[in-house]
Amino acid sequence: MSYPLPGPSSRLLRARGPVLSALLLASLLSPALAQTPNTSEPAEQLPTFTVDSTRDVGYQATNTTSVGYINRPLKDLPQSIGILNQELLRDVGALDFAQAVQYSTNINFQIANADTNFTIRGLTSRSFFVNFLTRVTPTDSYMTERIEVVHGPASVIYGQQDAGGVVNTITKIAHLKQNRTTVELTGGDYDLRRGTFDTNIALGDHQALRVAGLYHSTEDGRAYAGIERRGLYADYLWQINPTTSIRITGESGYDHRTPFTGIITLPLNSSAQSAAAAVGLLPQKYAQSIYGPDAQSNLDYFFYTAAFTKALFNDRLNVQFTVSESMRNRNQRWGPAMKSASYATAAVGPSSINGYQITPGYAAGTPIFTQNWQLVGLDERFRFYRLQAAWELPELGGKHMLTFGGNYQPNDYPTYNTVSWLYRNPDGSPRGAIFGTSAADRMPYTVIMDGGLRYPQQLIGNGLYERKASGFQLGQIVKAGFAMLASDWGHDGRFKTLIGFRYDDMYNSNDTLGASGNTDNMIITTSAADHAKVWSKSIGAIYALTPTLNLTANYGTSLWPNVNRFDINLNLMPPTEGESYEFGLKALTPDNRYSASFTYFDLTQKNSALSVAAPLLIAQFGSSTPARAVAGAMESKGYELEFTANPTPAWTLRAGVGFADPKITTDLPQFGYPGGKTMPGVTKYTGTFFTRYNFTTGPVRGLFVGGGFNYRSENYAGYVDTNNDNIAEQQVTFPGYTTFDFLAGYSFRLARHSRLTLRINLRNAFDKSYIVATDVNFAGYGDRRQLMFSTSLEF
Repeated sequence: MSYPLPGPSSRLLRARGPVLSALLLASLLSPALAQTPNTSEPAEQLPTFTVDSTRDVGYQATNTTSVGYINRPLKDLPQSIGILNQELLRDVGALDFAQAVQYSTNINFQIANADTNFTIRGLTSRSFFVNFLTRVTPTDSYMTERIEVVHGPASVIYGQQDAGGVVNTITKIAHLKQNRTTVELTGGDYDLRRGTFDTNIALGDHQALRVAGLYHSTEDGRAYAGIERRGLYADYLWQINPTTSIRITGESGYDHRTPFTGIITLPLNSSAQSAAAAVGLLPQKYAQSIYGPDAQSNLDYFFYTAAFTKALFNDRLNVQFTVSESMRNRNQRWGPAMKSASYATAAVGPSSINGYQITPGYAAGTPIFTQNWQLVGLDERFRFYRLQAAWELPELGGKHMLTFGGNYQPNDYPTYNTVSWLYRNPDGSPRGAIFGTSAADRMPYTVIMDGGLRYPQQLIGNGLYERKASGFQLGQIVKAGFAMLASDWGHDGRFKTLIGFRYDDMYNSNDTLGASGNTDNMIITTSAADHAKVWSKSIGAIYALTPTLNLTANYGTSLWPNVNRFDINLNLMPPTEGESYEFGLKALTPDNRYSASFTYFDLTQKNSALSVAAPLLIAQFGSSTPARAVAGAMESKGYELEFTANPTPAWTLRAGVGFADPKITTDLPQFGYPGGKTMPGVTKYTGTFFTRYNFTTGPVRGLFVGGGFNYRSENYAGYVDTNNDNIAEQQVTFPGYTTFDFLAGYSFRLARHSRLTLRINLRNAFDKSYIVATDVNFAGYGDRRQLMFSTSLEF
């Protein structure tokens, strides 16, 4: 597979690339690289608001900033937090976010190979953050220090967050008085070609620069699906004096892919079921995006964060002011599934190829679907200002740390989405359905050609006239204030509390755009807005039963604005709110070699925007466009058990078991959500395990081996019960699965300060074909078996 290179025409890279390129050039030319010896420990005193991952041992991470903004031990926090550090990500062969979080408990994806569509504790989560900030740019392991999964509500810190939990990615940071560079080359199945570098440069005693770069290209192991990604990341630290510092972080990148989200074959019966019910009719080797072989997505992206930190009053008060901005420009070409529909005028018989049914038979009157290909242009910009302080209060019956501040998000987050319908005549009038003009011809069936699925005819490149047809603009203003008090009570500090409050004032608007006559001009056709003022709360307690075992309890609430989500009357939906109670145990041995946590949770969520499956919209309204949602309530109960250990200096392991049983508590059968049924897109049980052993003596010294597995139970794709005699009731499920990953490698010194490491990763070793993601409208396969070879040089 070959893709056109973006070259100098990439607008965002042209604007911001020179900044990061200059930082990269400075790092490569810095004479300090050859003058200062390597050191394994950072020399600087990291500020209160920064977590130091260099002190992780094996897969063991003991501290976090993801609750309360300040650096605190994991065992002293009342919430369940799973940390996937850089060492684990490297060992399991995780190159991106989706591959990494498979090793976290109670997390599942709703769209295959997507960064931000997943469930935590059985509930949909769009809460994806980078360094506490919402980002509209993708992430990759080349610039990732660790991934932290904060289970349960945490809106006091993150503001806009779903009840199930938050995923917060921590990026790499520069360290003072260190010079270290790592270059890594990776190749493997499906024409995988990947190169990365990561260098930390000491610029004197008080400044440091860390730069990382990426080139990644692969065909992804599926027919007509692949990705090419390039990125340049930098982090600069200036320790002006012992109490004052400035840190600037940024990334510029480009992402080109053929998106994969499932296949478009339909169920065996003639009922209008979720398209997810059809996946599994074909073997995985034929899996292809529902968007078709000619779909493309091109993304230019950029972000920066600047933070000024000052310590006052003998370090009793630490203040930080942060400015962040992320933006992306995306151009896509695809045909959304089930874009329009009518009803069959005559019965159509089934057809099959090699024993697999491709077009099921259907009766007259059955809803049938068409796809109109489109071009989508999307520009997004997100700016964020935050002022926070950590104040060590006078001792009053114990030690107390107050974190407080506020943030402001201005209304400069416009999303402009223009659509060009390819199947139009030059005068702008429709040319008719893709598969014919009669209702009987409009079934979006596929045929097997050249090892993959293709449409009956080529859809792209026919020279048809393109014209802007529709779009939307989003606006959002957020003003918020927060405070969190962490207290250690008594002289021994055995009892600890964490109490926080947050107030959000949010204004969300949505303008729908339409073409102005037979022109390319766009005008606002409808407007919607929602103004919400909401308090979020978090109250937690920890009691030390023994020096190694803590008892925890926590209550928290969550808030998520339903931007661009409309109800059945096409009104903008108000925010989703949730609350959670959880209780647990956390253990950490004095030598930090063993840690474990167990948490039981009981959470509820109201005013959730539940997507209505297209066939049900057709049955209810006669049309599936625009997409609509209904407000539902739900509950989820379950537990997480995670264990990390370093039995010996050469042996590390991590394991986890999770259970979540989300139920719909409102009865909405006419929209496919009957009360008491399991939420769609959920696997109730999750289990993960991975271990690595290093040989440190004898003739095999330097050899390391590892392996592990991921288990997911039966997947509930959805329940169709429409109270409509023409549509059959059916529970759609897919079987559970277990995949195995293995690791082997050899590491040795080339010189005093250089090391060469050879590594082999085998992901999904037994080539298990499985459904990894489901939604009410589609489903997708997980990754196929992939063998990867890596060579890294550290000096």
